[in-house]
Amino acid sequence: MLSNSVILGTLLVATALIYEFYCPLEGRRNDVEDVAASWDREITPPARKRSRIAIGVNSNLDLIVSALDLLSAMEVGPSSPEDHSSLTSLSDLEQLVGYSMEHCAGLERVFVDQGLFLKIVEKASSIKHAYHIGGNGALMAQKIQQLVSDVKVMLVGPVGPTLKGLLHKDILTPSLSSSSVDEVHMILEYPKGGTWGKVTASCANRVIFSHDLSNSRLVALEQFQDNLTDFNPDLIVLSGAHLLDGQSMDFQTSRLADIAKLLDSIPRSIPVHWELATVGDLDYFNKLADTLFSRIDSLGLNEQELRSAALAAHANFSKIPSKPPVGYVSDLLLWLMDEYSNRPSSRLTRVHFHSLTFHMVTTLDNGPWTNAKQSVIAGATIAGLQACDTDKIDSEKFELRLKSYQLSANDEQLSETLKYNPRTSAVVQWRRGSVNFHMSPVLVCKKPLKTVGLGDAISSVGLLYSNFADKV
Repeated sequence: MLSNSVILGTLLVATALIYEFYCPLEGRRNDVEDVAASWDREITPPARKRSRIAIGVNSNLDLIVSALDLLSAMEVGPSSPEDHSSLTSLSDLEQLVGYSMEHCAGLERVFVDQGLFLKIVEKASSIKHAYHIGGNGALMAQKIQQLVSDVKVMLVGPVGPTLKGLLHKDILTPSLSSSSVDEVHMILEYPKGGTWGKVTASCANRVIFSHDLSNSRLVALEQFQDNLTDFNPDLIVLSGAHLLDGQSMDFQTSRLADIAKLLDSIPRSIPVHWELATVGDLDYFNKLADTLFSRIDSLGLNEQELRSAALAAHANFSKIPSKPPVGYVSDLLLWLMDEYSNRPSSRLTRVHFHSLTFHMVTTLDNGPWTNAKQSVIAGATIAGLQACDTDKIDSEKFELRLKSYQLSANDEQLSETLKYNPRTSAVVQWRRGSVNFHMSPVLVCKKPLKTVGLGDAISSVGLLYSNFADKV
């Protein structure tokens, strides 16, 4: 069992406070209170804690500004929303922001023009000076170290002087990871109800873009491998392959082969989780998925990345909505598990899906992962708390948007519309073939203060609550 000094300074405090004025279940009048009480009642720590976690390989500084303020400051006017696989101009950027707002989609893209990118950073710095920890690897390392007091976390990635000063003092960063400069990524946030031209955002979200010379080449990959043996981790968490998007096809192929070599060298007794991020080029996404998915034990992704995986692989779905409901996500995750878990020598046995309104964890039946119910509760809990930047659920600040669901959008036997009832259980469980499903809604923050790093926090906490039995 995890000790009181260890587990989740934020999360377990949150679950202790999650319904501050406890009263008998029959007296509850509010869906938010019902869900919070059910989470509090059902969550328990895992049987085994992880003590040494190696994390890499992307890290940077995030400069977070209002998308609408920055575009106005750059004297860019709204035009027609449009997606772009990469950005070459201010026009591309404002069209992508409009597209993101129109579809409520968090997007990440490469900015090709370095000179223009630096001008945007300079303008953004005049609006807001504060830098934050950025990069999936660095964000997950920071979250885990903050939540678990006696875990040893090693972060390998480009760590410049400013980033080093922001990281938790107990995070180990090998000397070879040190960089003389910090890579900067731009985070353009917009609020629910924000307008750009004729588009009004239906949720709060963000657009991320960068011209990153270090992470885009995965310069820390070999450093990560060199430090693994001496560190002797019992969990490995990786990300960063999405940043190869925008590189030449030959370079992508070469670095994906290097990632495959690293993954193939890791003993199967050590679980490997990969955290995805959005990729604009679907051809590259397909290569990434073919290379990585069967070589990892666990995968974290959101609706944009799940949709891209199916589109890139030309999966047999007639239409994939940009915000798929529960039944459609169930179908997509079943396809993903069937596609990649059944390949020869595949390690993939767990997927943690997260979206604004619900989370879903799938595991292979009789596989090494257990405690999926606790994992999905933990992830759903931290999602709302971090978005609202609070340590307790206040029914005035949160809302339950998922009131009903289907277990499948395509299987007629599972297509009945069901009502979600938190008084029965916070988590809905079902099985399709050899795949187990656990789903919990999210208590959505009405006025989010933090949209960056939510997926990384969700996956980090979900992993801390997951049990993994060593495979032989």
